[in-house]
Amino acid sequence: MKTVFIHGWGFSKEIFKDYYYLDNSLFLDLPFHGDFKDFEKNNIFEDYVNYVSNLINEKTTLIGWSLGGSVAFLTALKNPFIEKLVLIGFSPKFNDSVLGSDPKVIKAFMLNLNNDFENTVYQFRKTATGG
Repeated sequence: MKTVFIHGWGFSKEIFKDYYYLDNSLFLDLPFHGDFKDFEKNNIFEDYVNYVSNLINEKTTLIGWSLGGSVAFLTALKNPFIEKLVLIGFSPKFNDSVLGSDPKVIKAFMLNLNNDFENTVYQFRKTATGG
């Protein structure tokens, strides 16, 4: 059985490097992350789900973390070859005050991305990995 790994926003497939030794595994970068620089589609998210789905043509375990979990979930809905789905840190919806982040925090985060992209991504990665 094939295993496909999809990382979260702000990271790359390198987050799963400890699993590179696994046979019949595929480690994907999200568009504009890691090595995947040239993804030119109209609807990036939906088109990337289709891209991932088209790569899977045998029984597969699909593992997605955070944003990669959203991609994995939607891919599993489309692709009958997905036998197992592993979602890490995945939330399908953030409209409850208990889940997700305060909209003010998200707005500040977006402003920080605009003003200092590299440092903001660095800080996000530190927070996401408990650093």
